[in-house]
Amino acid sequence: MKQYLSSVSEKGQVTLPLEIRKALGVKPKDKVSFRLEEDGVKVVLVGSPLESSFQVVPPLKKNLSYKEMVEIAAEEHAQHVAHSFLGFVDALNVAHMERAKITAIYSFDRDFDRIPGVDRIEPSTDIS
Repeated sequence: MKQYLSSVSEKGQVTLPLEIRKALGVKPKDKVSFRLEEDGVKVVLVGSPLESSFQVVPPLKKNLSYKEMVEIAAEEHAQHVAHSFLGFVDALNVAHMERAKITAIYSFDRDFDRIPGVDRIEPSTDIS
């Protein structure tokens, strides 16, 4: 195994030798991680969050036209706005209901009446 030497500056900076930069694929402004291990220090190139998230979401099975994409975005925006009048706990309840395919809720809160697909059932106030 080849060994490379580099000095530490007064600021604690170390220059990675050219051969190591090439081997790791390190370019100017890249980030590297120094990991202290039992037998020494390991230097690893850290990828950008953008690169690591590239293609995480699979492509659509069907190509959409620009008009279709605008319609989908408008619908999603409308749903967001429709729920924006809710408080955090109510919005959380609606999100849970949607995931669990629950359509009815017992509540005195009339805000649930404004949510499409949710049937609010007024609880009985009769305590007898």
